[in-house]
Amino acid sequence: MQHILLCGPAATTVTAPFPTDPNATPAARALWNYLDGLKSRTTNKVLSGQRWLDYNTRIAAATGKWCALLNLAGSNIDRGTWAGYLNDTTAQRIQMTDWWTAGGIPLWEISLRDPVSQGVLGAGAVPIITAAQADLILTEGHAYNTNLKFMLNRQISLLLALQAAGVAVLGRMFHEHNGSGFWFLDNPRLPQLFRYCRQHIIDAGVHNVLWTHNVSDWAGSGTQGPPSDPNQYLQFYAGDDVTDILSFDVYEDGADFSAGAFGAYDHFVSAGKRQPIIFWEAGVKKAYTDTTRVDLRKIIRGIRDHGPNIVGWSCWSVTWSMDPAYNNNVAELLADPWVITRDEVPSFS
Repeated sequence: MQHILLCGPAATTVTAPFPTDPNATPAARALWNYLDGLKSRTTNKVLSGQRWLDYNTRIAAATGKWCALLNLAGSNIDRGTWAGYLNDTTAQRIQMTDWWTAGGIPLWEISLRDPVSQGVLGAGAVPIITAAQADLILTEGHAYNTNLKFMLNRQISLLLALQAAGVAVLGRMFHEHNGSGFWFLDNPRLPQLFRYCRQHIIDAGVHNVLWTHNVSDWAGSGTQGPPSDPNQYLQFYAGDDVTDILSFDVYEDGADFSAGAFGAYDHFVSAGKRQPIIFWEAGVKKAYTDTTRVDLRKIIRGIRDHGPNIVGWSCWSVTWSMDPAYNNNVAELLADPWVITRDEVPSFS
């Protein structure tokens, strides 16, 4: 279905300053408004989501239902070699536009490779930069700053094309910065980096992004479990005035998610944050090499028991996915009265 603007009595009143971009498109405003309103529902309140279109297609073929969220993290321009950043983004633009037109919501990774080494994003693949190097990245005219802008401008081209098509996206940037081996891990300049990149993109005329803070529920060493200091969840937070959505990632074995898997959620809530919260990477097992078939209903059980104000989740790929080739009870999960599928998302544009 074509998205149209929510208005009148059916719409939830948006309290300033959200969305944080004062020039947010009507679609972005309506989308934030909708996400915020899900928190007060008692049923039909959690958006289902899956990474990559091919997995979503297989889920729909098996269940007759499409997930509400299409997660395109790790697609094309945001991972791989430095030269790969020149890859064409037509496929991603078409997928996100078609998904939006069909009634769904796209999740996009505004993912940036290391401007210092021009290395890949991937965990452990490049050295972790220092605060001094981050200062140079933020210095106009420096080579590191030029490298950063090269990547940002590629992202801008894609986002402007989506905006022209009326599409709004949730944009995650500097993901898992508190617990994975990416180049920006635990960097004290992360708030400044987030603000700088966001402003550069907005200044280019992009106003269709809901800006997303993301952390992992991992210890700083990359081991599973909450950080030793729960303040890590907001230690590198850029601020309420630039953040529309809060999100977290966790991968956990077991028949159900434990209460400890929702440490980030608990910290966001106890800190009084009012932004919608997304379980951006709901890992139903720790390792993709684990071929044990998992009951996918653990996702909604965990949210219901430990994160009742979470408004959506997304699963990663391969054995972490909701693809029935890997795990069990996806149809039952999508049929749960708390779960929203794509056909149940209202229209906005």
